[in-house]
Amino acid sequence: MLSRAYKSFLGAINRGNLPSGLQKRVWRWWYQGLAVGWRDRQWTFMNYGWLPPEDVPPFPLEPADEPDRCFIGLYHLLASSLDLEGKRVLEVGSGRGGGSSYLARYHRPDEVIGIDFSAATVRLARRLNREVPGLNFQQGDAEKLPFADGSFDAVVNVESSHCYGDVPAFLREVERVLRPGGRFGWVDIRGKGMMPATREAFANSRLDPLVEKDITPDVLRALDAMHERKSKLIDSLRLGRAVARQFSATKDSALYASLKAGKVCYLCKVLEKPGAGIGAGASLT
Repeated sequence: MLSRAYKSFLGAINRGNLPSGLQKRVWRWWYQGLAVGWRDRQWTFMNYGWLPPEDVPPFPLEPADEPDRCFIGLYHLLASSLDLEGKRVLEVGSGRGGGSSYLARYHRPDEVIGIDFSAATVRLARRLNREVPGLNFQQGDAEKLPFADGSFDAVVNVESSHCYGDVPAFLREVERVLRPGGRFGWVDIRGKGMMPATREAFANSRLDPLVEKDITPDVLRALDAMHERKSKLIDSLRLGRAVARQFSATKDSALYASLKAGKVCYLCKVLEKPGAGIGAGASLT
Protein backbone atom coordinates (compact mmCIF):
# COMPACT_ATOMS: atom_id res chain seq x y z
CA MET A 1 0.00 0.00 0.00
CA LEU A 2 2.79 2.45 0.90
CA SER A 3 4.62 1.50 -2.29
CA ARG A 4 1.52 2.27 -4.38
CA ALA A 5 1.15 5.64 -2.63
CA TYR A 6 4.80 6.46 -3.34
CA LYS A 7 4.42 5.54 -7.03
CA SER A 8 1.30 7.71 -7.23
CA PHE A 9 3.23 10.59 -5.64
CA LEU A 10 6.06 10.23 -8.17
CA GLY A 11 3.56 10.00 -11.01
CA ALA A 12 1.89 13.24 -9.94
CA ILE A 13 5.27 14.98 -9.82
CA ASN A 14 6.28 13.67 -13.26
CA ARG A 15 3.00 14.86 -14.75
CA GLY A 16 3.58 18.27 -13.22
CA ASN A 17 0.21 18.40 -11.44
CA LEU A 18 1.19 18.15 -7.75
CA PRO A 19 0.73 21.36 -5.68
CA SER A 20 4.20 22.83 -5.14
CA GLY A 21 3.74 23.37 -1.41
CA LEU A 22 2.67 19.78 -0.85
CA GLN A 23 5.54 18.47 -2.95
CA LYS A 24 8.08 20.38 -0.87
CA ARG A 25 6.60 19.24 2.46
CA VAL A 26 6.44 15.58 1.45
CA TRP A 27 10.04 15.49 0.25
CA ARG A 28 11.21 17.19 3.44
CA TRP A 29 9.35 14.59 5.53
CA TRP A 30 10.85 11.79 3.42
CA TYR A 31 14.46 12.92 3.75
CA GLN A 32 14.08 13.68 7.44
CA GLY A 33 12.88 10.10 7.90
CA LEU A 34 15.78 8.68 5.88
CA ALA A 35 18.31 10.66 7.92
CA VAL A 36 16.88 9.34 11.18
CA GLY A 37 16.20 5.75 10.13
CA TRP A 38 18.99 5.04 7.62
CA ARG A 39 22.29 6.17 9.09
CA ASP A 40 24.62 3.63 7.45
CA ARG A 41 28.05 5.23 7.00
CA GLN A 42 28.66 3.41 3.71
CA TRP A 43 25.80 5.41 2.09
CA THR A 44 26.84 9.07 1.93
CA PHE A 45 25.18 9.64 -1.47
CA MET A 46 21.52 9.60 -2.49
CA ASN A 47 21.72 10.23 -6.27
CA TYR A 48 21.13 7.91 -9.25
CA GLY A 49 24.67 8.16 -10.56
CA TRP A 50 26.53 8.74 -13.83
CA LEU A 51 28.76 6.31 -15.71
CA PRO A 52 30.21 7.07 -19.16
CA PRO A 53 30.62 4.47 -21.94
CA GLU A 54 33.43 1.94 -21.57
CA ASP A 55 35.57 3.68 -24.22
CA VAL A 56 35.82 6.82 -22.02
CA PRO A 57 38.81 6.66 -19.61
CA PRO A 58 37.68 6.58 -15.96
CA PHE A 59 38.28 9.65 -13.83
CA PRO A 60 40.78 9.14 -10.97
CA LEU A 61 39.61 8.07 -7.51
CA GLU A 62 41.30 6.85 -4.36
CA PRO A 63 40.62 3.16 -3.55
CA ALA A 64 38.41 4.12 -0.59
CA ASP A 65 36.11 6.11 -2.93
CA GLU A 66 35.96 3.51 -5.69
CA PRO A 67 32.73 1.84 -4.43
CA ASP A 68 30.97 5.19 -4.87
CA ARG A 69 32.28 5.85 -8.40
CA CYS A 70 28.81 5.99 -9.96
CA PHE A 71 27.45 8.38 -7.33
CA ILE A 72 30.54 10.58 -7.53
CA GLY A 73 30.22 10.62 -11.31
CA LEU A 74 27.56 13.35 -11.33
CA TYR A 75 29.83 15.62 -9.29
CA HIS A 76 32.83 14.86 -11.48
CA LEU A 77 30.74 15.66 -14.55
CA LEU A 78 29.84 19.12 -13.22
CA ALA A 79 33.21 19.89 -11.65
CA SER A 80 34.90 19.39 -15.04
CA SER A 81 33.12 22.59 -16.19
CA LEU A 82 33.39 24.68 -13.04
CA ASP A 83 37.13 25.19 -12.30
CA LEU A 84 36.79 24.99 -8.52
CA GLU A 85 40.40 25.30 -7.40
CA GLY A 86 40.81 28.10 -4.85
CA LYS A 87 37.10 28.98 -5.12
CA ARG A 88 34.25 29.29 -2.63
CA VAL A 89 31.65 26.65 -3.50
CA LEU A 90 28.05 26.12 -2.40
CA GLU A 91 26.17 22.85 -2.81
CA VAL A 92 22.39 23.33 -2.51
CA GLY A 93 20.63 20.14 -1.47
CA SER A 94 23.80 18.53 -0.09
CA GLY A 95 22.03 15.57 1.55
CA ARG A 96 24.39 13.25 3.40
CA GLY A 97 27.38 15.23 2.19
CA GLY A 98 29.22 12.72 0.02
CA GLY A 99 29.24 15.01 -3.01
CA SER A 100 30.43 18.06 -1.09
CA SER A 101 33.14 15.89 0.45
CA TYR A 102 34.31 14.76 -2.99
CA LEU A 103 34.47 18.34 -4.26
CA ALA A 104 36.42 19.47 -1.17
CA ARG A 105 38.89 16.59 -1.32
CA TYR A 106 39.53 16.31 -5.07
CA HIS A 107 39.06 19.78 -6.60
CA ARG A 108 40.97 21.95 -4.11
CA PRO A 109 38.42 24.70 -3.50
CA ASP A 110 39.07 27.24 -0.78
CA GLU A 111 35.81 26.27 0.97
CA VAL A 112 32.73 24.12 0.36
CA ILE A 113 29.43 24.79 2.14
CA GLY A 114 26.59 22.30 1.84
CA ILE A 115 23.05 23.43 2.59
CA ASP A 116 19.99 21.23 3.00
CA PHE A 117 16.34 21.78 3.91
CA SER A 118 16.31 18.83 6.33
CA ALA A 119 17.88 19.62 9.72
CA ALA A 120 18.25 15.89 10.50
CA THR A 121 20.11 15.35 7.21
CA VAL A 122 22.45 18.26 8.00
CA ARG A 123 23.30 16.72 11.37
CA LEU A 124 24.00 13.39 9.69
CA ALA A 125 26.19 15.02 7.00
CA ARG A 126 28.26 16.74 9.69
CA ARG A 127 28.82 13.44 11.47
CA LEU A 128 29.67 11.46 8.34
CA ASN A 129 32.11 14.07 6.96
CA ARG A 130 33.54 15.72 10.06
CA GLU A 131 37.16 14.90 9.13
CA VAL A 132 37.15 16.74 5.77
CA PRO A 133 38.96 20.12 5.94
CA GLY A 134 37.25 23.19 4.52
CA LEU A 135 33.82 21.55 4.47
CA ASN A 136 30.79 22.79 6.40
CA PHE A 137 27.06 22.05 6.41
CA GLN A 138 24.07 24.11 7.50
CA GLN A 139 20.29 24.00 7.30
CA GLY A 140 18.50 26.31 4.89
CA ASP A 141 15.91 26.74 2.16
CA ALA A 142 16.99 26.58 -1.50
CA GLU A 143 14.37 29.22 -2.32
CA LYS A 144 15.68 31.62 0.36
CA LEU A 145 19.42 31.02 0.60
CA PRO A 146 20.90 32.40 3.86
CA PHE A 147 23.90 34.07 2.20
CA ALA A 148 24.81 37.57 1.09
CA ASP A 149 24.81 38.64 -2.56
CA GLY A 150 27.87 37.50 -4.49
CA SER A 151 29.08 35.08 -1.81
CA PHE A 152 30.19 32.19 -4.05
CA ASP A 153 32.26 31.47 -7.15
CA ALA A 154 30.30 28.32 -7.96
CA VAL A 155 27.01 26.69 -7.01
CA VAL A 156 26.27 22.98 -7.46
CA ASN A 157 22.84 21.35 -7.37
CA VAL A 158 22.69 17.59 -7.85
CA GLU A 159 19.36 15.77 -8.12
CA SER A 160 17.60 18.03 -5.64
CA SER A 161 15.53 20.67 -7.45
CA HIS A 162 12.68 18.26 -8.26
CA CYS A 163 11.84 18.54 -4.54
CA TYR A 164 11.44 22.33 -4.60
CA GLY A 165 8.16 24.17 -4.55
CA ASP A 166 9.39 27.13 -6.64
CA VAL A 167 12.27 26.43 -9.04
CA PRO A 168 12.25 29.98 -10.53
CA ALA A 169 12.76 31.36 -7.00
CA PHE A 170 15.65 28.92 -6.53
CA LEU A 171 17.29 30.07 -9.78
CA ARG A 172 16.92 33.71 -8.73
CA GLU A 173 18.67 32.85 -5.46
CA VAL A 174 21.49 31.07 -7.30
CA GLU A 175 22.02 34.13 -9.50
CA ARG A 176 21.97 36.38 -6.44
CA VAL A 177 24.59 34.50 -4.40
CA LEU A 178 26.94 33.98 -7.36
CA ARG A 179 29.70 36.48 -8.03
CA PRO A 180 29.89 37.95 -11.56
CA GLY A 181 31.33 35.24 -13.79
CA GLY A 182 30.41 32.55 -11.27
CA ARG A 183 29.09 29.25 -12.57
CA PHE A 184 26.13 27.06 -11.70
CA GLY A 185 26.24 23.29 -12.30
CA TRP A 186 22.88 21.49 -12.28
CA VAL A 187 21.78 17.89 -12.86
CA ASP A 188 18.33 16.49 -12.15
CA ILE A 189 15.56 14.17 -13.25
CA ARG A 190 12.39 15.40 -14.97
CA GLY A 191 9.18 13.79 -16.16
CA LYS A 192 7.68 14.95 -19.44
CA GLY A 193 4.98 16.88 -17.61
CA MET A 194 7.63 18.90 -15.76
CA MET A 195 9.66 19.82 -18.84
CA PRO A 196 7.74 22.95 -19.98
CA ALA A 197 8.01 24.56 -16.53
CA THR A 198 11.68 23.59 -16.27
CA ARG A 199 12.52 25.06 -19.68
CA GLU A 200 10.66 28.25 -18.84
CA ALA A 201 12.37 28.62 -15.46
CA PHE A 202 15.87 28.39 -16.97
CA ALA A 203 14.98 30.54 -19.98
CA ASN A 204 13.74 33.31 -17.68
CA SER A 205 16.75 33.20 -15.37
CA ARG A 206 19.53 35.78 -15.69
CA LEU A 207 22.14 33.06 -16.12
CA ASP A 208 23.80 32.37 -19.47
CA PRO A 209 23.69 28.72 -20.62
CA LEU A 210 27.06 27.14 -21.39
CA VAL A 211 26.20 23.42 -21.46
CA GLU A 212 22.88 21.63 -21.93
CA LYS A 213 22.80 17.86 -22.29
CA ASP A 214 20.49 14.89 -21.79
CA ILE A 215 22.54 12.35 -19.84
CA THR A 216 19.82 9.71 -19.39
CA PRO A 217 21.87 6.90 -21.07
CA ASP A 218 24.78 7.52 -18.68
CA VAL A 219 22.45 7.53 -15.66
CA LEU A 220 20.84 4.26 -16.77
CA ARG A 221 24.32 2.78 -17.14
CA ALA A 222 25.06 3.76 -13.54
CA LEU A 223 21.74 2.34 -12.29
CA ASP A 224 22.56 -0.96 -14.01
CA ALA A 225 26.01 -1.04 -12.44
CA MET A 226 24.66 -0.33 -8.93
CA HIS A 227 21.60 -2.60 -9.09
CA GLU A 228 23.10 -5.55 -7.23
CA ARG A 229 24.60 -3.44 -4.44
CA LYS A 230 21.36 -1.54 -3.92
CA SER A 231 19.25 -4.71 -4.03
CA LYS A 232 21.34 -6.39 -1.33
CA LEU A 233 20.96 -3.39 0.97
CA ILE A 234 17.21 -3.14 0.33
CA ASP A 235 16.74 -6.87 0.97
CA SER A 236 18.41 -6.41 4.36
CA LEU A 237 15.82 -3.84 5.47
CA ARG A 238 13.16 -4.98 7.92
CA LEU A 239 10.56 -2.48 6.70
CA GLY A 240 9.86 -0.44 3.59
CA ARG A 241 11.61 -2.63 1.03
CA ALA A 242 9.05 -1.95 -1.73
CA VAL A 243 9.25 1.82 -1.25
CA ALA A 244 13.05 1.68 -1.11
CA ARG A 245 13.13 -0.09 -4.49
CA GLN A 246 10.99 2.63 -6.07
CA PHE A 247 13.02 5.41 -4.45
CA SER A 248 16.40 3.97 -5.43
CA ALA A 249 15.34 3.21 -9.05
CA THR A 250 16.41 -0.42 -9.10
CA LYS A 251 15.72 -2.31 -12.32
CA ASP A 252 12.36 -3.54 -11.03
CA SER A 253 11.09 -0.02 -10.22
CA ALA A 254 8.59 2.14 -12.08
CA LEU A 255 11.11 4.99 -12.28
CA TYR A 256 13.73 2.81 -13.97
CA ALA A 257 11.12 1.66 -16.49
CA SER A 258 10.13 5.29 -17.17
CA LEU A 259 13.75 6.26 -17.78
CA LYS A 260 14.19 3.35 -20.19
CA ALA A 261 10.98 4.26 -22.02
CA GLY A 262 11.87 7.95 -22.33
CA LYS A 263 8.96 9.08 -20.17
CA VAL A 264 11.46 10.55 -17.70
CA CYS A 265 14.82 12.06 -18.59
CA TYR A 266 17.92 13.17 -16.73
CA LEU A 267 19.31 16.59 -17.64
CA CYS A 268 22.62 18.39 -17.11
CA LYS A 269 23.18 22.15 -17.37
CA VAL A 270 26.07 24.51 -16.70
CA LEU A 271 25.27 28.23 -16.60
CA GLU A 272 27.24 31.38 -15.88
CA LYS A 273 26.36 34.69 -14.24
CA PRO A 274 27.26 37.53 -16.63
CA GLY A 275 30.61 39.10 -15.77
CA ALA A 276 34.27 38.13 -15.66
CA GLY A 277 34.54 34.34 -16.03
CA ILE A 278 36.16 32.16 -13.38
CA GLY A 279 37.72 29.70 -15.78
CA ALA A 280 38.04 28.35 -19.30
CA GLY A 281 35.16 27.39 -21.55
CA ALA A 282 32.79 24.74 -20.27
CA SER A 283 32.82 21.16 -21.55
CA LEU A 284 31.53 17.89 -20.18
CA THR A 285 33.86 14.90 -20.06
